[in-house]
Amino acid sequence: MSSSLRKQNRLIGLIIIITILSSSPPKTYAEIHSSLAVQTEYTDNILLKRENREADRKLTIIPQMDYTQKHDGNHLTLHYNSNLIYYDRHPRQDSFNHYLSGIMGTDPDKRIYLSLIISDNYGFSYINPRRFTQPVLTDRDLVESNTLDIKPALRLRLGSTAALIFNYQYNNVDYKMNPDIASSGNWRDSQSQGESLVWEQKITADMIVETGYSYLSKTFDRPLTQQFIGATGYDNQQAQVGLHWQITSEMKADFIYNYVWRKYDTGSKQNYSNWQGNLGTKLFANTLLLANYNQLYQDDVFGQSYKSRQASLDLIQDVGQRFQLSGGISYAEYEYLLSGQTTNSWKTRLGLKTNFTTKLILNIEGGLQAWDSQNAAGNENVDRKIISAQTLLSYQMFDKFSWSLGYNYTNSQADDVNSEYLVNRYFITLKADF
Repeated sequence: MSSSLRKQNRLIGLIIIITILSSSPPKTYAEIHSSLAVQTEYTDNILLKRENREADRKLTIIPQMDYTQKHDGNHLTLHYNSNLIYYDRHPRQDSFNHYLSGIMGTDPDKRIYLSLIISDNYGFSYINPRRFTQPVLTDRDLVESNTLDIKPALRLRLGSTAALIFNYQYNNVDYKMNPDIASSGNWRDSQSQGESLVWEQKITADMIVETGYSYLSKTFDRPLTQQFIGATGYDNQQAQVGLHWQITSEMKADFIYNYVWRKYDTGSKQNYSNWQGNLGTKLFANTLLLANYNQLYQDDVFGQSYKSRQASLDLIQDVGQRFQLSGGISYAEYEYLLSGQTTNSWKTRLGLKTNFTTKLILNIEGGLQAWDSQNAAGNENVDRKIISAQTLLSYQMFDKFSWSLGYNYTNSQADDVNSEYLVNRYFITLKADF
């Protein structure tokens, strides 16, 4: 995408935010909150290699600001944060990211509720050297990205038990990089826009059912390479039904199902369905159980479609006033429709949170994650597992100043030597609120 078009998209976002500010009601309540966090980190294996490990020091600066304004139930919220990362010995590992968002809405308790969300996300980073053959990164390996989202919405209450919701969304993703990198197929400029209409009906005081229809059109600046070769865009039509049920005062369940009709600009068609379910409940007075299962149809960055099935189970247990134990297990399956490759993965974790005082807190967590990939013929397997452990000690020294000390251990073991590494990280973080 041309530089002039990128500037035009950013200008559009800026104009809309200015419009929000200029049209906002006279403020009766306003608040500004800002913070600055600075973290220094030492790592003994910056390039994540099995051999010839190289150490480095990393500096991360995270400024953040939030502005909130309210008047007679109407609200305006502006948010900004950025993430600046600098390395001492490997400057080509530096990266920058900033995020700006604005949210404007009328009184949500009124019969007609209007809202507008605008966000702009810009960043740059260098290509990970482990993914390519060149030993040293140069300026030719720099990748810039910019994402603009605009989402207006209208909610119309129909009596005390029903509501009609209209949403519009616009998304523009823009990359700037060396043509050699762009031709690898990993990144594509894209633009999408669509709308949805949802009917929300309260069946009982504790149960809400929603049904809806949505349409989305998405285009790319270059053809997809691996599936539906030659296509540069598609149209999606989607029908959805959902159930939200507060079963008891301590148990809640959600279920969402949708069916999608997709048509590519080459004439090819795909139909698929997604569904997901969530359950949260208190098993005992101090024990919380969270369960999730979903079956999704998705696209990766190459444009190749795959199916996934994922299930997770988490437990959180409060032990007295100062301790909290947590643990979880998850399992996932991925099936690529074009290549036939399948991947199975599972992950376990255990955690302990200790409140020595209201200001001094210690978090300890460890986990194991494993993958097993197999090609369509079933004669090639790639196994990998990652063992990790981390600890974080945080102290709120003053009302608006805190510090934390942390350590992270990661051990990656795999059939592929390029995915094997051992790394230790030590870091100190200082944070001030204003």
